[in-house]
Amino acid sequence: MKKNTEARPRWKNFVVSLKRVRERRLRVIRQMNALNQPFEIVDACDAKQVRPELLVCGPRPWDLSNGEVATYYSHLGLMERIVDYGLDYAIVLEDDFLFGNAQRLTMDNVHELMPVDADHIQLHDIRDHFSKEYAVAERGELFNRLSCTNVMTVGYMISRRLAEYLLTYHPLPRMPIDHQLIEISKQQIFNYYDVNERLIDADWGGKSEIDDRR
Repeated sequence: MKKNTEARPRWKNFVVSLKRVRERRLRVIRQMNALNQPFEIVDACDAKQVRPELLVCGPRPWDLSNGEVATYYSHLGLMERIVDYGLDYAIVLEDDFLFGNAQRLTMDNVHELMPVDADHIQLHDIRDHFSKEYAVAERGELFNRLSCTNVMTVGYMISRRLAEYLLTYHPLPRMPIDHQLIEISKQQIFNYYDVNERLIDADWGGKSEIDDRR
């Protein structure tokens, strides 16, 4: 597995959060300001404030809650920003993220150390029982190449190539966004990875205001 030793790609950090949940947003801002890196707070699609008829699903959808549909559209909105801004990559964080206990990986050097062919990297190492389909194709020191990625969208890196694919072929939710990414990973047309150090963690003590499944 090769590492990227070339010039850093164009990238940006995005955090999706609900505008009405002020305390959580302020915590996110404090965490991100401490990095001294550029980031953008993006208002999430709010299932409690959007008219239900606007939460349109694709054909033959799963039994999705309004929150799951809104979460899908929130992440799809971030994909649009990646394309519109002409970014090569973006890190996407949800409003319940915490920084993990990684020793070698940081939010600054992950772009330098990531595999050059990566389209998606789960920045958490939360596996266990969360996804029975999760499978490693090739183990690495810092990153594992996956034949099937894991659930959760609390923190991930994504390429513009994959963002464009989602916008083109999956513009309407049929399943939760993390399961849609799992299904795409199994097609083996994009390069999925995860980390061996927990760069991003989830706030397990509270309920996510973005994703009502947690």
